[in-house]
Amino acid sequence: MSNFHLFVFCLIDTVIKVFSRSLYTSKGFNNMYKRFTFSTALLLCALFQSANAESHVDNLDDLFDSVISEDSVPGVSVAIGENGHVSWAKGYGYADLESHVPMTRRTKLRIASISKVVTAAALMRLKDRGVIELDSYVGPLVEAWPGSHADISFRQITNHTSGIRYYSSMEEILSNVEYSSTIDALDIFKDDDLLFYPGTDFQYSTYAWTLLAAAMESASGVEFKELVQEEVFDSLNLKNSTFDENSPIISHRQRAYSYWGRVLAIHLR
Repeated sequence: MSNFHLFVFCLIDTVIKVFSRSLYTSKGFNNMYKRFTFSTALLLCALFQSANAESHVDNLDDLFDSVISEDSVPGVSVAIGENGHVSWAKGYGYADLESHVPMTRRTKLRIASISKVVTAAALMRLKDRGVIELDSYVGPLVEAWPGSHADISFRQITNHTSGIRYYSSMEEILSNVEYSSTIDALDIFKDDDLLFYPGTDFQYSTYAWTLLAAAMESASGVEFKELVQEEVFDSLNLKNSTFDENSPIISHRQRAYSYWGRVLAIHLR
């Protein structure tokens, strides 16, 4: 498999996780998800490499129409970028099931852990300007981080070798608590023991990226959301990308759903 094919496969794997907003609790859904991921990767690879890309659109329609027929998938938004522009984009299913709002190419969806990629882009902008070094420690930058923890570097956080834990319960996974600051968001995990000495093992951790955000704020002197807005969204002219805050009115925002116990339910913000 070429690097390009691998990239498309990993991208689709991430995208369907985000847009289905499901927790993959049933064996049947897991099997469907695996088939869908692989089939979509192959189709999109063919679409990119074909001189007549339009010939594959009907196949994509059939594929995504079958996906949204599953009880666990309210809707899917798909886009293909080629040579610096969007060559094809379409929504399937609904952005809001209750109000029958269709999913379209303009729908704004939560991007879940793709946020880590956005954060990493902002981090590397700081690195390029000499504001941080990837192998320097984050602890000294974050006064609220307990000094009893072993030293953790920026690099160890980004490659998930920090030792900071992952979610410990479904309540944590589904939490939509809106903290007043990045520092406050550390409270839920900062006093927990590290799972291992940093750099000696691997454990995927979303919480570690909260610590990363706090360190980036301290190093740059800029609040995290403002930093991402300036360094990533504005720099790349991403006019339709924003933060999924609970209170503001965000045009074309999807309603979030969770799939748990074989039941699709509204995921309250």
